[in-house]
Amino acid sequence: MGMDSWLYAKTKLKIDTKDTGVCSGLFPITVEHNGLVEIGYWRKAYDQHKLICDIASGTNNDEGRLLITKDEVDMILQEAKRIFTTHRFDDDGYDLTDDDPAFESDWGTWMSNSKWAELIRVFTDAKQILDEDPDAEIYYCMWN
Repeated sequence: MGMDSWLYAKTKLKIDTKDTGVCSGLFPITVEHNGLVEIGYWRKAYDQHKLICDIASGTNNDEGRLLITKDEVDMILQEAKRIFTTHRFDDDGYDLTDDDPAFESDWGTWMSNSKWAELIRVFTDAKQILDEDPDAEIYYCMWN
């Protein structure tokens, strides 16, 4: 088992995506999704999940989605960029910044940094959506 997590946008903007629906197109968007569009998906991104939950102050709604405010999107994005540019990781994604600042493993750094890079990309998209649509809402949800 692992942890899956998603970031959704509820917006009146037309969002071009390669996929239609949730789980990278596995399921279509239906009335039950209330017009939400998947803008990000992560698998086993435990550190990224912790960052989001540490910053987001909202409560889960009835569907288990956590509303993330524009200020929180900005804070998550800023902290993810800081971690991405200043930390080094081993092959399993463990942060070695404090243990061995000279650690040079391209594979380990890529593996964990790719999750941070994806988080940065997705939250940059979320920020753009919120900038262009003041009525938009951003939601985070996870399944474990």
